[in-house]
Amino acid sequence: MIEIAMVGSEGSLGLLQIFQSFQTVNWTQVFIGGTATHIGRHLFEKNIRRHSSFQLMLFAYYRTRIRQISQRAVCNACYLIEQRFCSWLLML
Repeated sequence: MIEIAMVGSEGSLGLLQIFQSFQTVNWTQVFIGGTATHIGRHLFEKNIRRHSSFQLMLFAYYRTRIRQISQRAVCNACYLIEQRFCSWLLML
C-alpha cells in the first residue's frame, strides 16, 4: 500500500465523479477524526453547471491535487521509506 495524497479540512475527494467515472480505483483511510460533509452526485453536478465560479474554483483545486499526486508518485519511487515518512509527517 502506498499513500498518494493527503486531504485536510481544505480539501475534497471524488475527482473521478467529476469526469463521469463511477468505478472506484482507490480507497480512502481516515487517520485523524473530524467533520466531513457529503454532497450527493446529482446536487454536486447541478451546482457545477449552475455556478461557473464554483466550477473554476474546483478545477483550480484539482489541478493542484494532480500536481501533488504526481509529486508523491515520484517521491514514492525515488526516496527511502524514512524520507517518505518525514515528508508525510510534514504534511500531517
